Amino acid sequence: MTKIDDILKTNNERLEKNKAVFDPYIGEGCPDKRDWLFIDDYFLPSQYVPVEMFDDVFIQSLINYGSIERFITEFLQENYNTTNREIVVRHIIDARIKHDVYYWFASLNKIKNKYGGANIPFVLNRPQRKLISEYERMRKAGVPIRLILLKARQWGGSTATQLYIAWIQLVHKTGWYSSIVAQDNSTAQEIREMYSKMLADYPPELLGLPPESKLEFGSYGKSGTSSIIKYNNGTKIARDTVVSVGSVLSPNSIRGSDIAMCHFSEVGVWKETTEWNASNIITSVVGSILDEPLTMIVLESTAKGTGNYFHTAWLRANKDANDPDYSGYTPLFVAWFEIDMYSKDFDSEKERIEFANWLYSNRNSDKPDVAPDSGQYYWYLWTIGATLENINWYIGKRRSYDDHSEMASEYPSDPVEAFKHSGEKTFSIYKLEELRKTCSSPEFIGDVTADGTEGKKALRNPRFVADEKGNLSVWEMPDTETSVSDRYIVIVDPQKGRSKGADNSCILVLDRYWLIHGGVEVVVAEWSGHIDKDLLAWKSAQIAKLYNNAYLVIERNTYDQDKGKSMDESEFIIDLVYEHYDNMHIHTPEGKTIDKEGGSVGFHTNRYTKPTIINNLIMAVREGAYIEKSSKAVDEMNTYERKDDGNWGAMSKHKDDRVMVRAIGLHISRKMDMPRENRKIKYKSKTIRVITNN
Repeated sequence: MTKIDDILKTNNERLEKNKAVFDPYIGEGCPDKRDWLFIDDYFLPSQYVPVEMFDDVFIQSLINYGSIERFITEFLQENYNTTNREIVVRHIIDARIKHDVYYWFASLNKIKNKYGGANIPFVLNRPQRKLISEYERMRKAGVPIRLILLKARQWGGSTATQLYIAWIQLVHKTGWYSSIVAQDNSTAQEIREMYSKMLADYPPELLGLPPESKLEFGSYGKSGTSSIIKYNNGTKIARDTVVSVGSVLSPNSIRGSDIAMCHFSEVGVWKETTEWNASNIITSVVGSILDEPLTMIVLESTAKGTGNYFHTAWLRANKDANDPDYSGYTPLFVAWFEIDMYSKDFDSEKERIEFANWLYSNRNSDKPDVAPDSGQYYWYLWTIGATLENINWYIGKRRSYDDHSEMASEYPSDPVEAFKHSGEKTFSIYKLEELRKTCSSPEFIGDVTADGTEGKKALRNPRFVADEKGNLSVWEMPDTETSVSDRYIVIVDPQKGRSKGADNSCILVLDRYWLIHGGVEVVVAEWSGHIDKDLLAWKSAQIAKLYNNAYLVIERNTYDQDKGKSMDESEFIIDLVYEHYDNMHIHTPEGKTIDKEGGSVGFHTNRYTKPTIINNLIMAVREGAYIEKSSKAVDEMNTYERKDDGNWGAMSKHKDDRVMVRAIGLHISRKMDMPRENRKIKYKSKTIRVITNN
């Protein structure tokens, strides 16, 4: 099979998956765990229902008899007639809509037909099913529903969210109030109108009301921004269900309300005023929402730039669960190619094959040819899951935009691309995907300790202690069997500042062994976290000692003080460590000899050295000139940019500590002597033992 054959085969598999059967009435294609329910004389004799439905006592009894008639006559010992049958059917429907939200959407909701004509049943599309399945995962786990949705346009994420809230209010809970907060009141009202249209056709019998009742929203309270479900022309309350609306312009309208669920719409485009911003608006609204099951907070938006509240909230949701800044929200991204309408069929199979040939042939091209973007980018779209038909559509649509960033903002392919930024990415996203292929979970997690935390004792008996919440990730323990000089190098990037959002301090260990055999450096361990600067220096020396007396490189400029400012004790920390651990890098100015007197301990990152080390890392990533193990490092490289002023740095709200230790480490490594085998080395550690805290 040729590569083109393989592409075409994969494309067909993707198309089949995208077009897979989804029948919410029968239950086929729903993303939750299901089993078949058979009732001979029900209008759906075979239903593929959520497994939770089988826990219903009524359903369990019905299953034992296999039909409505036998259930009535044998179990209930009643006459089988229309009235009794309708009662049983009502119980089946009640059980189904309680446990099967996909069935509820399709059977009890209608939406506008985009092709004109009468409204049609709300059968969830692919991205809507992806969204609802996340809500259902949290609901079924019995945890509060907390989600931040980063989305492409025009697939109905806001509609699906609002009607899911309605499902909870109408089926699961009474007195469970909700709020909608948008950029302005008219937008919030439009979202609530979706709920209103659904109520107009909702069977009142499901709320225990007479069939002739007409459900609608009626005024509630004095503010005019809250509505409650009523019937009989708004004269009677149908259900204790209140929905409030508010906006950035009038957040006080729902502040302090007794709400259990809140839908924040298009947060990324909220305009701030002198009195209100997104942070204090959201904080004031959700303050009354308890951390209880079936409570719900959703922040959804298309992305509009970096550094704003929505961007920050997205980054916090994507942090490690052990990170103190982790928000606890589930992040969900919907790419443009997950939306069925963004696809263009080929006129013939010949045209499809020619397109596949063009895509593969230009996969390494970094310049546009017959299409607006580079061949590398279109190949990247293929590697992340787009079909040939998706890419065919994208190329045509891209021609209507002046530049790629404008297109990406409207039709993002990945989360980073969604947040349009002003700088230029430093590393090729295609080469980063290649780099990511060698990443894996660490073999050990813990920390290094010794007989002390500073001074001589800090370097006595260094050892690894396993701890699942530790800061040190280890892919390979130090090799104590092979005698190799100049093998390991340890690089340290101290954190800048003490603010909550400051970079972590980072300690990287590179193994240079494979350079002997024509290979490349390999990441074998990494420490990341917040720690006082003096303890960080000793910690890095402990790790260097553990890794066979490794060459230790500490970035110096973070410790140095600007001219004119008072001196800080921390300026002498590195020199103090050097008194006890002398296998350290010495920065030597031009024309000086390489010794302590001719330079200073540590590596100086400045306007002269930074371009060198960053360009060296760009080359290493491009050429695959080192082996990466940490996916977090690749993530940081993906958000590292060339600023408008020509300098390099992380995008707003992102970090770059992992980038810097790799840039410094690979630069220094290429200037060191080659590692050598079968030579007596200065230090050889004892066999490494993994110690647990048990």
